[in-house]
Amino acid sequence: MTTDEILKKLESLLELQRKFRTKNPDSKNNNLFRFQRDNGWPVVTELQTPLGELTVLDKDNNKIPFLVSYNFWYSNPPRPEDGFNEDFKKVLDNVSAMLTIKVDVCNLKECEVYRLNFSGEKLEFADSDQYAVCYTKESDSEVLAINRPVENDFDDLIILESLIESNFDNKFWNQDRRFVTFDADDMHGFLFVIKNKKWPSIDFDIAWMNTGKLGKDLCWDALTFYLT
Repeated sequence: MTTDEILKKLESLLELQRKFRTKNPDSKNNNLFRFQRDNGWPVVTELQTPLGELTVLDKDNNKIPFLVSYNFWYSNPPRPEDGFNEDFKKVLDNVSAMLTIKVDVCNLKECEVYRLNFSGEKLEFADSDQYAVCYTKESDSEVLAINRPVENDFDDLIILESLIESNFDNKFWNQDRRFVTFDADDMHGFLFVIKNKKWPSIDFDIAWMNTGKLGKDLCWDALTFYLT
C-alpha cells in the first residue's frame, strides 16, 4: 500500500476506533491492537515518508510486517480545557501524518535483535525522558520525528553486547520487562529485543509535516512533545 492509501484507510476506520474506545474506556493498548488486527487496519512491510522509508528488519535483513494506526493524540485531540499549548494544537491540526507502528510479537523471536530502519539521511537525537527517546530529521520544508520506546529508567544500564554474550542472563534483563531498545550505531533507526510475548505488540510513533507558515522550530518542538 502507498502512504496515501494507508492514510485513507485509517481515516475510514477512525470512527470505528473511537466507538471501540467509547465502549471500552478502560481497555488497555494490547486490547486495542487485537481489535485493530482483527478489523482491517493496514499491515505493511514498509512505510514511505517525504524523508525516507521506514522498515522493520530481522538479523538477516528480512522485512517484518507491521500494523499502522493513528497516534493517540491524532485520534484523540487535546481539548482547550486540558491546558495544552495552543501553538502545539496548531501543529496537530496541520500535521501530514501522526502514526503508531505496531509490530506483532507473533512475528518475532524472543532474545533476537531486530532493527527499525530508516533510509536516507541519518536521524538526529532530539529529546528524551523516562518514556521515550525521540529522533528527528529535517529538510528545507519538512520535519519528521520518530520515537524509540524505552521499557524503563534502567534501560541505559543494559548493554546489548553484554546481553548477547551472557545469552541474555543479565540481572537487569531479568527484571520484569517486555523488551529493551538500543540506539543503532549508524543512527538510521534503533534496535530492539523482546524478552517474552506477554504483550501482543511493540509500538512506536512516527510523525511528519510541512513546516509552512508555522515555522520549523515550533513544528520540531510540538512533534517531539507529542511523541514522547
